[in-house]
Amino acid sequence: MRVKVLYFEGCPTYLKAEKTLRGVLAREDAEEADVELVAVNTDKEAQRLRFPGSPTIRVDGEDLFPVPDQAEYALVCRMYATQEYWTLEEVAERLKVNRRTVNRWVEDGKLTAVKFAPGREHIRIAESDLKEFVDQHRTGQG
Repeated sequence: MRVKVLYFEGCPTYLKAEKTLRGVLAREDAEEADVELVAVNTDKEAQRLRFPGSPTIRVDGEDLFPVPDQAEYALVCRMYATQEYWTLEEVAERLKVNRRTVNRWVEDGKLTAVKFAPGREHIRIAESDLKEFVDQHRTGQG
């Protein structure tokens, strides 16, 4: 079994996806599977590989979560329905801070965000990343 994790540098979730994948393979006694990280560096490569976003996991060439064909492919984050994602406005409301504060945390790398298309309105914060951020600040580590 050949497993490829396609990603682009800067994607905040591909390493988590790889770790989860390797854990699942270990639990299923499929550790002999060849897992390869494949960097997609340009929109041209994304088009050639029919890359719907980072991370994309393919087993023997088949996408584990197939999506309809697209006219154009690009370097974007791929969101899976495995957890809840929040807009910057929703995070600001939950934490009772200004939206610009949340944006600054993201820009400073303090709060991990996923940008799944151009523009600020397409930035999302995963529930797990928000929880980690809150926990770190609650204990004074952030």
